This record gives sequence, structure tokens and C-alpha cells, in this order.
Amino acid sequence: MLKVLEALLVIVLAWVVAGLLWQLAGTSKAVRLAPAATPPRAAEVNWTRALDWFGHAAPVQTQASTFNAQLVAVFAGNDKESVAIFSGLQANNVAVKVGEELQPGVKLVRVASEVAVIERNGSREEIPLLRNGAPVAGLVASGGIPVPAAAVPGVEPPADGPANNVTRGQMAAAMQSVNIADWSKGLSLAKDGGLQIDNVAQQPFARTLQLQQGDVMKSVNGKPLTQLSEISFLYTVFSQQSQVTLVIQRHDNPLSLKYQIQP
Repeated sequence: MLKVLEALLVIVLAWVVAGLLWQLAGTSKAVRLAPAATPPRAAEVNWTRALDWFGHAAPVQTQASTFNAQLVAVFAGNDKESVAIFSGLQANNVAVKVGEELQPGVKLVRVASEVAVIERNGSREEIPLLRNGAPVAGLVASGGIPVPAAAVPGVEPPADGPANNVTRGQMAAAMQSVNIADWSKGLSLAKDGGLQIDNVAQQPFARTLQLQQGDVMKSVNGKPLTQLSEISFLYTVFSQQSQVTLVIQRHDNPLSLKYQIQP
């Protein structure tokens, strides 16, 4: 019996030792997981100077023009619709759209409210809007409010017509369809003074200004219109001012039309 117990004890001890050896062998071969390595920090780039990597276009320089043309009126709409009117190029004033040439080699590249920029011999030149040394009747400082004409004794004051908003783009578009030499076409002198519209179709501005057949334009910003050639003065007022008052006679009734000229 004693021998049997000894044998069982030996078997148990052998089992325990074998288990310990097995665990030690398994631990030595186990894969150890290490924490992920911290990625290197990206270099900081000063993006504020990124545009300088590829260079940048230098601003276009302009200079005062010595070209033999005078800028008498502008209709500054967008880049495609803007029109400038020049004198000194031909016997009559000439209307030029942006992108067109005043003369061979002289191109109009930009029109602003008081200046036209031309490109000549590879350089850009500015032609300022022509202004007389003394104030011209009917013209006020840009953005100013026109002074109404003084009341004439015995003459009925004009009634106020509806206010009208006109954009310079609309006016420029109308200019593209008219020959400046024919500014007075479709007009005649009214027997009582003023410029009478005989043919609306021949006066592109008539529709833009919502004028009708038979209307007589009596004054613009207080200046009476007494000669057919003064239609060009009316156009100039509309090109330079932001507010214009046009007094007309419609069906024998005086009417004051007010226009707000918008960019």
C-alpha cells in the first residue's frame, strides 16, 4: 500500500513540474505588443506667403495721356457695356465701347465714372472726363442734387411725374445702337421752345427714359433746352450725374420727371 501512495505522489509531482515547464516555455515565445510609435511632427509652413511661391502679377500702371482726344461723356456699366464718348478724333463725337479701338493701335480698355483708360504702344493711359473751368448750368458735383429751375411768373409749375431708376448699363446699351453724329435724329424744335420727340424709334434714350412720342423736353437740371445740338448736353448730364430732373411737356401739360442713375 505504501508503494502505491509513493507512486501516486511521484505522478502528481511530475504533473505539476510538467505544467510549470509548459507555462515557462509558452511565455518565452509569446508576442509582446508595444505601443504605437508617435509619428514625427509635420513641419509648419507659413501659408500666408504661398502666393509668392509662383510669383504674382504686378499692378498695371497708368499714366496721364497725351493722346489727341477729349473725353466728353461716359456711360460706365459693366466691362462689356461701358461706353465712352470722345471728341477730337473726327468731325463729330465718337462713341467707343470697351475693347474697341479709337484709332488703329489705340484701344479702350476701361471706363470709370470720371476717366477712360486706353492702351497705346504697350502702355495704359488715362483720359479724364472733360469739365469746363466754370460750373455749367444744369451740372452739379457728382452725386449732388440738381437745383430746380426758378419759378417763372405766369407759368404753371410742372407736376411731379413718377420717379425712375436707370442704370448706367442700360444707358450704355442704348448708346451702342446710336450714331453719335445722329444724336438729334427724330427730334425737332418745338414752336414754344424745347426738343420735341417726333420719332421714338430714332432716339434710343427715349425708351430708356420712358419718354413718349410727342413729348417736348423743356429743361434738364434747370437748364433750358433750346437747340437741337443740346441733346448732347442732355446725354452728358445723364452720364455724369446720379440724380437728374427732366422737365417735359406731355399733352400740353408740364411734367417733372426725376431719375436716379444707378451703377
